[in-house]
Amino acid sequence: MTIDEGIQRIARYDEKIAGYDKVIQELARDRTKMANERTLLAYIRTGFSLIALGIALIKLFEEAISYYGGISANIIGGTIIVIGLIRYCQINKDIKEIIK
Repeated sequence: MTIDEGIQRIARYDEKIAGYDKVIQELARDRTKMANERTLLAYIRTGFSLIALGIALIKLFEEAISYYGGISANIIGGTIIVIGLIRYCQINKDIKEIIK
């Protein structure tokens, strides 16, 4: 093998590595987006669980404390869902800015 052939082989290898780096970056971006979506779903799941708890407290018990507890759980559950949506939008915006 001559020096020129060796240089050409190295150049081809560098092109392959550059292609792999691009794929790795795209996969990392996709993983980050999916993690953000999973976090949003966790916020929504938690919020709906609290809303269900609030409805159960209101419907099952006739005492004033359980009524106010149910209303509080509904408000907190709704707030958690809204916070999750806001957080998702902010992080999604940050991800898009970093990718550019």
